[in-house]
Amino acid sequence: MFRKSTSRLLDEKKWDKVRDRLNEIPDHDNTDLKNQSSPRSMRTSKLELSKTDIIGQNILHRCLWNQPPLDVLESIVRHNPENVATADLLGQTALHVAVMSYCDFDIVERIIELHPHAALKADEQCCCPLHHAMTNQSSINIVATLCIAAPSTITSVDSQGRTPLDIARYYKAPVSVVRLLENFSKTYIKTLEQTEAQVERLVLNGKMELPKGGITEEVIIEMANESFGWRKGRALEYFNLKRSQRKKQITR
Repeated sequence: MFRKSTSRLLDEKKWDKVRDRLNEIPDHDNTDLKNQSSPRSMRTSKLELSKTDIIGQNILHRCLWNQPPLDVLESIVRHNPENVATADLLGQTALHVAVMSYCDFDIVERIIELHPHAALKADEQCCCPLHHAMTNQSSINIVATLCIAAPSTITSVDSQGRTPLDIARYYKAPVSVVRLLENFSKTYIKTLEQTEAQVERLVLNGKMELPKGGITEEVIIEMANESFGWRKGRALEYFNLKRSQRKKQITR
């Protein structure tokens, strides 16, 4: 009987069959792909999860192009956790693809949770996930969680010299998204200045060891990014806080 590949099932969005296929592989399985005593279906399924296509995209990339349910994402990651951080030949990680393929917010947030650095990574076109979010007109929740996870990307430019805010304005993004980027941009620049002054003061007073290579721009940016403190649910907390503040202003 003809057996469809896992990739084909993903493309057809046959999620129940994908689940069955993934369930053929035991968790933490150490099966040798060349061991003929292992069931053939198990060896075939495991081999498919380790393959990449002509542009270096793995099974997780392929899955994300098809907007998977969260549990399918979790299963693929459980079997091949390294796929979350792997970039294809275009420099795009799972997070780039999740944003470009219009995946749900919970998928994007989960990938950031698994590999936070992906939000900072630029592809071959110097586009970070936030740039792609603007091009694809992602939801404001996705934009917010990317801003919190990688605030320095708000001011970064792509190969055409455009910031995410430039792209948002070009594609006539909703006013709420443009304002969000404007506010985050101002906050990030202010945070950057405060972080630089704080580091210089701490080093001068002997309360902080001078980083190797000195106080470079990279050191300041990394510390400023960390100060935003991304965590799961933070974007929704941000909007709840903003709504609460607006209600207080109205009742005054």
